[in-house]
Amino acid sequence: SGYDSGCLPEHCVIYLVALHGLQTTLVDNMLDLRSFLGEINPPAEISFVSPESYYYQQNEEGYLTLTIWSDCNGNSGVDLVQITRGGDVLVQQTLATKHSNLVC
Repeated sequence: SGYDSGCLPEHCVIYLVALHGLQTTLVDNMLDLRSFLGEINPPAEISFVSPESYYYQQNEEGYLTLTIWSDCNGNSGVDLVQITRGGDVLVQQTLATKHSNLVC
């Protein structure tokens, strides 16, 4: 099932497999991802909980990022997003939106 999806206009699931010696860990949902990562630190872990996030600023709650998004109705945009240390992704403000005649 994956903890996220992507690959527009097609659909594919995103999951994580970690190897620790002979032990294999499969992460295929957001709850397991948060448990696997623990506190979001270092900033490189931002990309696991919000793959289209760029340009982070660390703050008391975690990290403030710019996140690019799109949907299958031709809408896209950029949001200012707070990513908490626990992995919650909270939209603070929509900075830009546009619509094109692209449909998945």
